Amino acid sequence: MIGGMQEQLGLMVILLYLSGAILPLLLKTSRKLSLWLGCFLGGAAGLLGLGLGLASLLAPEPWTVNLGTVLPGVVFQIVMDGLSGFFVATISLVVALVSFYSWNYMSIYKTENIAWWSFCYNVFVLSMLLVVTVTNAIMFLIFWELMTLASYFLVTFEYRHQQVRKAGFSYIVMTHLGTVFIMTAFFLMFKGTGGWDFAVLSANSHGLPDAVKSLIFVCALIGFGTKAGIVPLHIWLPLAHPAAPSNVSAVMSGVMLKTAIYGMIRLIIDILGPGPAWWGGVVLAVGVVSAVMGVLYALMEHDMKRLLAFHSVENIGIILMGLGTALIFYAWSMPVAAAVALAAGLFHVLNHAIFKSLLFLGTGSVYYTTHSKDIEELGGLIKKMPQTALLFLVGAISISAIPPFNGFASEYQIYQSLLGMSYQKVSAFWSIAGVLSGVALALTGALAAACFVKAFGISFLALPRTKKAAAAEEVPFLMRISMAPLAVLCLLFGVAPGLVLNNITPLIEQLVPGTPLPEIATYNMNLTLLLVLVGVFLFVASKLTGAKKVRRTETWGCGIELTAEMEYTAASFSQPVRRTYRAILQPKRKVKNNYRLLPYFDFHIHFDEHVRPVIEDFLYNPLRKTIIKTSKIWQHIQSGSINLYLGYIFITLVVLLVWAR
Repeated sequence: MIGGMQEQLGLMVILLYLSGAILPLLLKTSRKLSLWLGCFLGGAAGLLGLGLGLASLLAPEPWTVNLGTVLPGVVFQIVMDGLSGFFVATISLVVALVSFYSWNYMSIYKTENIAWWSFCYNVFVLSMLLVVTVTNAIMFLIFWELMTLASYFLVTFEYRHQQVRKAGFSYIVMTHLGTVFIMTAFFLMFKGTGGWDFAVLSANSHGLPDAVKSLIFVCALIGFGTKAGIVPLHIWLPLAHPAAPSNVSAVMSGVMLKTAIYGMIRLIIDILGPGPAWWGGVVLAVGVVSAVMGVLYALMEHDMKRLLAFHSVENIGIILMGLGTALIFYAWSMPVAAAVALAAGLFHVLNHAIFKSLLFLGTGSVYYTTHSKDIEELGGLIKKMPQTALLFLVGAISISAIPPFNGFASEYQIYQSLLGMSYQKVSAFWSIAGVLSGVALALTGALAAACFVKAFGISFLALPRTKKAAAAEEVPFLMRISMAPLAVLCLLFGVAPGLVLNNITPLIEQLVPGTPLPEIATYNMNLTLLLVLVGVFLFVASKLTGAKKVRRTETWGCGIELTAEMEYTAASFSQPVRRTYRAILQPKRKVKNNYRLLPYFDFHIHFDEHVRPVIEDFLYNPLRKTIIKTSKIWQHIQSGSINLYLGYIFITLVVLLVWAR
């Protein structure tokens, strides 16, 4: 009975998303109705999906919905096991709140096609859910591609701007490059196992040669890593997020990137099973580099959405540190330690989805009222929009891994796993790797805290720097109330992480059989909670005992009236870090002087400093030049003759038939 109810709920979720996509197109003459249908049908589907995901996560057995045969040997089947349930719940939580938030937020787009946005948004979300629930490689690739195309159209929603079109092009090229590697991984598995279904692949993968398994692992890491935004495959991410509407960025960064993490776990851990320790070492190294580089570049940014995009690179790196450590323990036949590390990685998947979505929605709220994403153009917003400021502050503290919020809880779990790896007497290399990775994680947390001191302090505190910041006002109630549950969860999962870790035990046992999650993995926060209660008690006691009130007056400025020009800037704040890591960041500076009376009195000084895109300069630009040069060499085969083109096609078909035989 329960299984039948879950199947009905699953079909209802699909129907609601399809309705939210199609009905706005049919009723596109009414912008308001199209937006209402797109947002509230998507929100209702998100709430149902959240309940469905949680029920599947806690269910003792997976449930299945068979939707028919698409192609010979390709069955469209949805299976909700623990792993799928976890990701469905995570996606649905974010989507439900973002959908309601979008009702007010999308009203700022007066000239764009709202019906088209509603269609793409609901198709995008539905395709994400199907990616994490289908059990056939062909169907997985179909919905992976559908997710990519729908998100591309959302990124290029404001396609009239050249920068948006450039971001969309970068995104579609990079994500299709990743898809090629994912397809290669599945084709290699099909050739070795003879099937496309995940169950067949998993059952027969043990017979694959070790070299083929390792090649599949590398292809999966590159393919899914491109979508996740790992360094150096991240270049699309800081372009696409600022181009997309902020509500879309919240979904893309909060949960779309996690579909790549799902793909890694499903293919590498669930299907391939234990591999050599170097698999985990590679994932760990990629995670460390992505985390450190991501937070360094974030600290240099003044555009709030680019800043958050680089923090997505950082947090994907942190998640991969957990997964890499789990793979290492798995290779060492230490399933309990692997379970702890895997639980830590999954916990951070959820936590990042929560606080990153909150931060993007907070940034969207600032943009809604100021029409600016530049930190240098803001200031003083805490007085104009105090509730939004508080919600953004909760997200900032969480992403900075400061207790008692959820970012600290999951990163602490990853610390435990890294330290545990350093204690193992396998080899000095792995012990040193564990210590250095822990140091990198600590550095990442410190730099993230510095970054959000800059982001929050310069945006929300002090004096308004521009007229639009001075004219800011609080956003509509529905936008604020949509952010509030995310802020509550940031605190709740920080003080009570067992709510998550205890309930993902069946999932961990599914992925690492016979390893019940030990008590140490639940991470007891009683001490932190006690400190919070003591702090609350002291605060209340000070109010009740009539502590002396603080006198508030204007700041003394040596007889000079304070102006916004005297405030600390974002560039000044990040300058010490920029100098410390100049070997990595390679900052470039331009100073241009305009004189009133040459050459003694400055009339105007223009200062510009930016960091060099090292990865683009050393990797992608040479590659681009090589492709262009090669294309010119082969340009002569484009003769314009249809007969010649048909000959090319015929030769290609013959080669493919011979190869397939």
